[in-house]
Amino acid sequence: MRERGLISLDDVLRPSHSPAIARLGLNAAPIGRSLGIGTNWLIRELVRNGAYDPGDATALAPYCWMPTQRVRMLLERLGLRDLSPDANKEGSRVIHKFMVDHLGEERARFGDDFDLPLQLVTRARHDDVRRQCLEQGGVDASDFDEDDQDAEDDLAGGDST
Repeated sequence: MRERGLISLDDVLRPSHSPAIARLGLNAAPIGRSLGIGTNWLIRELVRNGAYDPGDATALAPYCWMPTQRVRMLLERLGLRDLSPDANKEGSRVIHKFMVDHLGEERARFGDDFDLPLQLVTRARHDDVRRQCLEQGGVDASDFDEDDQDAEDDLAGGDST
């Protein structure tokens, strides 16, 4: 993993066609569409729970961000412009780069919680914290439609954080 650098999750989730996996000789069905951004959740949780040695965990950091609608809205408000409007697992690398550019490599990991603080601060019950953070950063804190976001979570089966 470390020697290859950044790779496409869409690529490795098609094992039979992936140049990154070809040397393993796997013949397997593609699973990317089934997993969606759950891929990012899975990688994040494996890193958070110590499944990888520190070097591999660092190499996997760009894939540990779930680009949910709430997080995409917040990051757009903070100035991230080149993120897909859709929940796409490849958006994780874009989010990671944005966070590293603004916070530095280590701080951007949020203690290996990655997107979790962003997921939480976008919830309606944390509206005051989000508004305070945005205002301190000189960002307009109005019009963040948290009620719709919490309704989206309820439809998805509860709290995803």
